Amino acid sequence: MISSPPSGYHASDGAAYERFLGRWTERLATVFADFARLPDDGDVLEVGCGTGSLAAEIARRRPQCRITGTDIAEPYVRYAREQRASVNLGFELADAAALPFDDGTFAATMAQLVLTFVPDPR
Repeated sequence: MISSPPSGYHASDGAAYERFLGRWTERLATVFADFARLPDDGDVLEVGCGTGSLAAEIARRRPQCRITGTDIAEPYVRYAREQRASVNLGFELADAAALPFDDGTFAATMAQLVLTFVPDPR
């Protein structure tokens, strides 16, 4: 495993992020989900989900699959849990450079805007 320095990103408010960037991530989510051509079956992971726009879009399109969104920012994960609840959608606090999942857990993984904030994206 490659060790990365911790992220210097600081998040304080999920609702503020939603007003600032969420309106754009929601618009991008529909286009990105179309572009990705995800498999019909299997669970999907979104790394760096922010307030959950992409994960929610995927969950809406794939009700038969379990969708997990992760983010290092607790305020964003809290907001996503409160605002985007769905039976096939969950959000977890996790660092993109040290994900707590075994290989093969997900059929697909997506990342919309997070790589900008990952100190060492390798």
